Amino acid sequence: MEKYKLNQRKPCKGIISVLIVLMVSACQPLANSEEDMDTGEYFKPEGHVMELKTKESFEIRNGRIIYIEHCAPCHGATGKGDGSYYASGLEPKPRNFADPEFAESVQDDYLFEVIWKGTAAFGKSPYCPPWGGTLKEEEKVRNIISFLRTLTLHAKPK
Repeated sequence: MEKYKLNQRKPCKGIISVLIVLMVSACQPLANSEEDMDTGEYFKPEGHVMELKTKESFEIRNGRIIYIEHCAPCHGATGKGDGSYYASGLEPKPRNFADPEFAESVQDDYLFEVIWKGTAAFGKSPYCPPWGGTLKEEEKVRNIISFLRTLTLHAKPK
């Protein structure tokens, strides 16, 4: 009966070895570089600059996805009001969300209501529909607002 006994190998050692190799290779660039304390950039000794980007929150990433799908056709990918439908002559022109003055002048609750109910409900353009029925979740609108708040960070000063 012993000769029919299956040879059961324990895969743990192999998996652990692979994980250790992957972890060491993933840490290699940082181990061989020096940080410039003023800029927060890491420099490889050869002079190659490696920038570390801050991680975006889930809310901003999700808001960007929803914005690109529903809002960017009119407002543009960067929120400057220059989307593909802008070229078709919309009047009034879509809002420039990248304008720092506008961003400072409105509260998140106001933006929520305008997005949820549509701009016509506030006596503005009839072209921006009420997105509440489409998005169906208040969290999605809050995510869009989180993303909108990042647009002024990339706007160039006048």
